[in-house]
Amino acid sequence: MRSRSLALAIALGALAAPSFVPSPAARAQDRSGTADEAEVAFQLGNAAYQAGDFRAALAHYFASNRLAPNRQVLFNLARCYEQLGQPIEAYRYYQEHAGAAGGDDASAEKSRAAMARLGDKVALLDVVTAPRGATVYLNRKELGAYGVTPRLIAVSPGAYDVLVERAGYQPATRHVDARLGATATVEIPLVQLTGTLVVTGSPAGAEVTVDDGETAHRGQLPSATLALPAGDHTLRVTAAGHVTQEMPVTVRPDGTTRLDVQLAMETGAVVVHADEAGALVRIDGEPRGFTPVVLDAVPVGEHLLEVELEGYRAFSQRVTVTADASAEVEARLAISDEIAAASRTAEAQGDAPASVSVVSGLERRAFGYTTIADALRGVRGVYLNDDLTYQSAGFRGVSTFGDYGNRVLVQLDGHALNDDWIGSSYIGFDGAIGLHMVERVEVVRGPGSTLHGTGAMLGVVNLVTPSEVRDLRGFAGASMVDPRSLRAYASVEVPFGDGDGAWVYGGGLYTQPGTYTSAARAGDPGEPTAVASGVGETSAVGLMAKLRAGAWTLAGSYNGRDRQIPTGAFETLFGDPRTATVDRRGFVELRFEPRLGDDLELLARASVDHYAYHGTYAYDEEDGGLLDERYTGWWTGLEARVIGRPASGLRLTAGGEWKWHLDNHERGEDGTGEAYLDEEHPYHSFSLYVNGDWRVADLLTVTAGARFDGWLFSDLPTGEGGAESRFFSALNPRLALIFRPEAGHVLKVIGGRAYRAPSVYELTYNDGGFTQTPAPELDPESAWSAEVEYDVALADGLGLVAGASATRIAGLVLLEGGDEDVDVLHFENRADAVWSLAAEVELRRELRQGTMFSLSYTLADAREGDALSGARIPSSPTHLAAAKLIVPLLGREMSLATRLTVDAGRLARDGEKLGAGVLWDLGLWGLVAGGRVEYSVSVRNLLDWDYRYPVGDDVLDRTVPAPGVSVVADLTARF
Repeated sequence: MRSRSLALAIALGALAAPSFVPSPAARAQDRSGTADEAEVAFQLGNAAYQAGDFRAALAHYFASNRLAPNRQVLFNLARCYEQLGQPIEAYRYYQEHAGAAGGDDASAEKSRAAMARLGDKVALLDVVTAPRGATVYLNRKELGAYGVTPRLIAVSPGAYDVLVERAGYQPATRHVDARLGATATVEIPLVQLTGTLVVTGSPAGAEVTVDDGETAHRGQLPSATLALPAGDHTLRVTAAGHVTQEMPVTVRPDGTTRLDVQLAMETGAVVVHADEAGALVRIDGEPRGFTPVVLDAVPVGEHLLEVELEGYRAFSQRVTVTADASAEVEARLAISDEIAAASRTAEAQGDAPASVSVVSGLERRAFGYTTIADALRGVRGVYLNDDLTYQSAGFRGVSTFGDYGNRVLVQLDGHALNDDWIGSSYIGFDGAIGLHMVERVEVVRGPGSTLHGTGAMLGVVNLVTPSEVRDLRGFAGASMVDPRSLRAYASVEVPFGDGDGAWVYGGGLYTQPGTYTSAARAGDPGEPTAVASGVGETSAVGLMAKLRAGAWTLAGSYNGRDRQIPTGAFETLFGDPRTATVDRRGFVELRFEPRLGDDLELLARASVDHYAYHGTYAYDEEDGGLLDERYTGWWTGLEARVIGRPASGLRLTAGGEWKWHLDNHERGEDGTGEAYLDEEHPYHSFSLYVNGDWRVADLLTVTAGARFDGWLFSDLPTGEGGAESRFFSALNPRLALIFRPEAGHVLKVIGGRAYRAPSVYELTYNDGGFTQTPAPELDPESAWSAEVEYDVALADGLGLVAGASATRIAGLVLLEGGDEDVDVLHFENRADAVWSLAAEVELRRELRQGTMFSLSYTLADAREGDALSGARIPSSPTHLAAAKLIVPLLGREMSLATRLTVDAGRLARDGEKLGAGVLWDLGLWGLVAGGRVEYSVSVRNLLDWDYRYPVGDDVLDRTVPAPGVSVVADLTARF
């Protein structure tokens, strides 16, 4: 039998021998090395096998398989073990050979036949796990693994501990008894190990998936918590517009694994060109640069691009950015010609039913305007008065001595700043400490009482401040306003989002005392030098603030000024610094402006206002000593206004206003403390108004409206020493026709009525009859006005406007008396009407590409009595001319500005014609430090022209001098 077995083995070995083929890995090696050595070992194994030395054959076959693995060697190893009487080892290698063969060839069939033949000589363990793939050990791990499940293992009969391990599962052990010739099935369910994976990061909404991404293994950022099998996994995080991240992660068993993922955005570029350099570019509300600019790293997707530049309408466009590409935007910026003062709602200047001008913020910066009066000088049809105590403005040749500008209404964002004692308009540092937060100054010529009520007889000046806050920023600066005046200021803006936010601006000014030379006192033995020294000292403070939240706006302003009167006004002691005035003016206003639909708007506001005056007047002791006069006024107001658009092209405005002047106490005392004036006259005022704007066609817009005002004064003095209440009323209509005969041409024909109620001061002020008596019988002033204006848009941004107007003022209130016939002063309505005839022309190029110029001329003739032959009104110039020019020097980094104004034909109070006034200014403006530092330097009255303002009888001199050549400098740091 042995010889026959040996012969069979030799035959089988011979069958296997020619089949030696090195594995691909072995073939890849150098044939002169490992593969050759494996071949030699294989041949030696065959020789040993044929010689019956099966152990030597095993050694050689193992060496060959180690050097170059070969599945046929596994078969030979199994035959050797079988010849040696080791069925367990033989079974294992037959099993490996059949498995390596893939079970699909004759060789594998022979191994399976051998395994069947050996079945009764071994015990078999059939180890199965769920899930499959567990490594199998018997008794001890250090003895080595027996493969992975499912696994059929040949063993000797006996008891065994079957150990299985699989990554991510708890190890398991089963005890089994193995019997010869039998198969013991060992089924072991595996318990999976789990852990927690917490993925945080951005962007919110990004999809988090693990491995196959089944529902249980999904989540979303900013935080996804997933229960996962312990072990290695593949994490994938995706989001639209972001770069996908895929990474390996190992989850610890029974623990928490944390991972932070920040997806980078897919980005592209946006190239922005604009017809104006230096415009701010925003992407989704965030500032990104200044035109022209290439914006890199813009996230993929649709964005809102905005281009903003002071003085221009904001440009906005939706732009789609694609990955690794550039989107180009061409922004054309239109000059902002918006004005609100003409109709109390924002509209284009060409649509405004009035003759209007706008001083832009860009012009203000280029010229370095310091006050409202400074900004008004050179505006068509406007001129200035100054008695060295208060400045005021006249329109189209109409102003009177001592009116303190009470026929011109000055507003801050539509809130009247005139006081409630005289109705004075404050346009110097008593009105605003600075214009740095003023976006534009709106100037409306002609009657405005239809919408604004009393005081808007000759014109309206409206200061417009920012209504939105977009960025957290601020600035601080200092100025030399003239050689004796220094100013400091600061501002901060805090955004809340969506344009809501708050800003505050404040500052202070100090002017050193100087000298004043009185020509009228020259040669007076009592004033041999006619020079007052150490007079004119001034200090001022100012504050403006605004807070907006949705439809609500809270705004306020406060200005205070203390000024010594240098002129010896009101026959006070010349050169006495105790003669001085103190003015305090402030308000707080709460507005609610919801949009009730596309065609309906509402404005409701409530306000509290305050004005205080304190004047001290130095006289000789026998004339009363140091007189002390004080006035305190408090008033509150309510207004509601509705704007509706019931049909295409039709806008209707209706509203009402009520004010209660609850406190207006005036008191005057002489040097002994004895009161010569102690009056208080609370009063109410109310109004109802309606206005309609109907765009009949592109050719014609008709505006018509009217306002009724009523005033009820309490306890006005009577001639019999008593007191009575008095009611005033006024109805003021307005009609405007706006024709557009062709593109770029606008013809306005405007007519209307305005009024001014007499002030508390005019009605009640007196000093006990010593120099002045009250005038409770005064009636309101009224003015009818008609005008025509033609505006033509020319080539290259030029515009030409020409107009003519006629105004008739009835009942003009003037201070009378003080002469030989009437020694005691009092206010009265003039019997004769005052006429103002004016013609205006202006050629203008708005500021574009850093260049702006304006040439204007006004011919005004103001007379009392007859419009053509009556007596001319003193202080009113006949000729007003102005030229303004701004040119860039270094792009947006530096510009040169010059202004020339001429007025001529003024009369002094005695009727003498004064010489022409020629004022020439030259200024330099610029930015340094990347735009964070702004500077301006201006030389005012470059010609040092001896220009003089005519003044009334309250000053001994007929005229007072305007400042000579001086330097104004301003430095602002932005942060």
